[in-house]
Amino acid sequence: MYSAVLSAHSLLRWAVLVSGFAAAIRAWRVASSLRIPRATIATAAGQAAGPSAARWPSSVVFIVLVDVQVLVGLVLYLFISPITTTAIHHMGAAMSNDLARFWTIEHPFGMAVALTLAHIGRVRSRQAIVDARRARRAAVYFTLAILVIILSIPWPGLPYGRPLL
Repeated sequence: MYSAVLSAHSLLRWAVLVSGFAAAIRAWRVASSLRIPRATIATAAGQAAGPSAARWPSSVVFIVLVDVQVLVGLVLYLFISPITTTAIHHMGAAMSNDLARFWTIEHPFGMAVALTLAHIGRVRSRQAIVDARRARRAAVYFTLAILVIILSIPWPGLPYGRPLL
């Protein structure tokens, strides 16, 4: 069961990366094509008319995939992985071991930060009244989330690296 869930988690990373890049690129394109007017007047609903960065399908797909990836990762972390279950019970020894520290602290922390950035980007972009601000907020937060994800992935060649597939 461990290898099946680990394989699913590993393959899902590519879907998260592709959808994250798509969401960030789309947001940057919309942000660069729209201009923020000096005086903005909100509609009765509190939103400007026009396309919204918060309603892009790419951002929804990115958020859903990040949530699923974190859920699968939590199942691995808390219940299935022999590395983390042992490290959690022997935290002092785990902190002195690079491999155990990465899987117990660094990887989950980085991914929690990325999850938070992605969700903040979605919420903050929905709160903006002007479409250009929506797009810019989504672009910045999605880009930061993707960067944190890339930095937290156990790439091959690293001491704690995993295969690409």
